[in-house]
Amino acid sequence: MLALAALAVIGPSSLAATPADAASAEASVDKKRLFKILAPKDDAVTRGDRLRVKLLLRKNVSLRSARLNGKSVKRFFSSRRSGTRQVATLRKTRLGKLLPRGRNFLRLIVRRGGRGGKKDHEVVAFTRVRRTPELIRRFKLKYDRTRGAKVTLVPATLAAQIRIHLNGKNVSRRFRDGTPLKRAVRLGASDGLKHGRNRLRVRIHTHHGELVKLRRNFRVGRLVTIAGAGPDRRVDAGQAARLNGGASKTARRKGGKARDGELRYRWKLTGSPKGSAARLVGRSKRRPHIRTDLAGTYTAKLRTTQAPSGSASTAGTTSSGDVAQVTADAQPLAAVSTFATVGGKSGISVEHNRECSGATAKTKPPCFYPNQGADDDLQVVVLDRATLEPVANNSNTAYDTGDLSGFNAAMHEFRTAQSVQSCPFVYDTDKLVLIAVRAGTITDFDNYVDALGVFNTQKCRPTDTFAPQDAPLSIIAVPGTLVDKAWNNVGFEILAPDGTVGKKGSLDGFLKQTSDDPTKAASTRAFAFPAAIPYD
Repeated sequence: MLALAALAVIGPSSLAATPADAASAEASVDKKRLFKILAPKDDAVTRGDRLRVKLLLRKNVSLRSARLNGKSVKRFFSSRRSGTRQVATLRKTRLGKLLPRGRNFLRLIVRRGGRGGKKDHEVVAFTRVRRTPELIRRFKLKYDRTRGAKVTLVPATLAAQIRIHLNGKNVSRRFRDGTPLKRAVRLGASDGLKHGRNRLRVRIHTHHGELVKLRRNFRVGRLVTIAGAGPDRRVDAGQAARLNGGASKTARRKGGKARDGELRYRWKLTGSPKGSAARLVGRSKRRPHIRTDLAGTYTAKLRTTQAPSGSASTAGTTSSGDVAQVTADAQPLAAVSTFATVGGKSGISVEHNRECSGATAKTKPPCFYPNQGADDDLQVVVLDRATLEPVANNSNTAYDTGDLSGFNAAMHEFRTAQSVQSCPFVYDTDKLVLIAVRAGTITDFDNYVDALGVFNTQKCRPTDTFAPQDAPLSIIAVPGTLVDKAWNNVGFEILAPDGTVGKKGSLDGFLKQTSDDPTKAASTRAFAFPAAIPYD
């Protein structure tokens, strides 16, 4: 049996507590919280055989529970600075299987005062990794003065979490081209590309504990202008999208100073939806705009040149290029986020043109359904699939992930009747079910898997092939849909509708009109990722 005495304890501090220490703790902790986890950060990636845990507590708040992967480790924490800090060091050499490689969860509960006092809790996830070179199959960096720097990655698994920094700037969001197993990034001045030496840093890891780090340096000549077409844009079809080439850089003199002369812009619309008559207005300006007319993707390419001061010729400098994309959304589309936050409260947001009867945040979009339970509870929102209005009774419910019998029973209510023997169940496909678990681990796995069988059926027979268990995770599904027609995200970051990177595990996208389900008309809705909305 594993002995928990394997946790090394940091001894008491010899520093005397002062009023300033308590005041500092009060100021550092969020006003709505009783404590703050200083280390490890949520979703941290750690190497080595030990992990440092640091907590900052408000005055008169004590640590009541600390559980690592379900096992209590509270007795190994020690106080510092009059109890406003708690520290411990977890060592793999002694903890053994209690601190495995891969995903780990540390759950902490604090309380103010004695019994009956206010409680606060938080679950922090971290991943212990080791170097695994085979995690990446191909990596290529190519710099082309006319198209910028192109990075091509071929990871060995879809579960790869990828981070790319160029000269210290996070450019991971620039992943636009290719498939999940072949990702291509083009980097320009808007992404931090500069003259002289450029530093590219790539980190890839999985929640199974694999890690690869890559470093590459390359140079950009001083006689090259560096185009920066600005960030990609997302608008509604029919709206104008303003582009911005202001990040573009002029050529350089010896010594690094900017070369004299006007930077000239030349924009070109290189891609648009079939049948579109859209035009790019202001082709020679720094900030042109595209007036979209059809739903789809518009691609604009920017080339920059520079003429020496007092000359009309661009001789002596080399032009460069960069690309920006504008995505115009078809209407009506409802933006959805399973990890939304309104007024400091977590919940599920569904934005559409109807009034939000039954939702909490006012009576107009966006409709917000707050999580009624703890962060590690399972939240379920049930909507009418055609109108996106909440259904009666169980429209917004939270379930304890340690006892999901109620969740299982509620999901099986979508089996409306029995049919012929070859197809024993008829499902209520008029409903759209949104599920979110923001922290922790689902321990009542049997009820969880049985409930998900309602959403992932095969020839009318429930199946348990769709069974994630570690948070954060989200599911959007229609009862009775076929295998691979339910949408889920377990621990990954995807792009939100506004082009930003969403929270890990969140489904941020659109509820589009669809006819994927053969039993329903095209006017019903299903989930679509922002980067994969089909335009017919």
